[in-house]
Amino acid sequence: MLKVIGIILILAGCSAMGIYYAYLVNERYANSERVKKALICLRGEIRFGHTPLPEALESVANHSNGIIKRFFWGTAAELKKGTARPFVQIWEEQVAHCFTGNSLHSEIITEMKELGQTLGFLDREMQVNTLNLYLERVEVLLERQNREKREKIRLYQLLGVMGGVFLTILII
Repeated sequence: MLKVIGIILILAGCSAMGIYYAYLVNERYANSERVKKALICLRGEIRFGHTPLPEALESVANHSNGIIKRFFWGTAAELKKGTARPFVQIWEEQVAHCFTGNSLHSEIITEMKELGQTLGFLDREMQVNTLNLYLERVEVLLERQNREKREKIRLYQLLGVMGGVFLTILII
């Protein structure tokens, strides 16, 4: 009887682990999509609202949630403090602080850092063009991530179940 309960717990635990890792992959992709949407909103604030960058970042933060909100809110707050630090440094610190671990795909993080190097000191038209270029590159990355996401989700779920079956066979 105890052996059967142990087998059931092992199968359930391994399956849950596979589902959890599949969830993490899906959440990372969703965060990448949220970054894209937030940057589209930022582009609109700059282009049509003629909003200065700190206020535009704050507006984007108000329309976002999760780590995306924390990133834009933190960047806007640092800019509003009026310290003598350059925008690039503030942007990169916020990228490093907010997008840790597996919260965002590493290629998107790299693109975010590159965006910060050109975004802060250009005129409005160049900022919009920079955001357009970045959004095109993100779109390509998202298409590739979507293909990988489907494969990884199936793989993690299958590995969870098969790992549980393997451990069950070892116990028996």
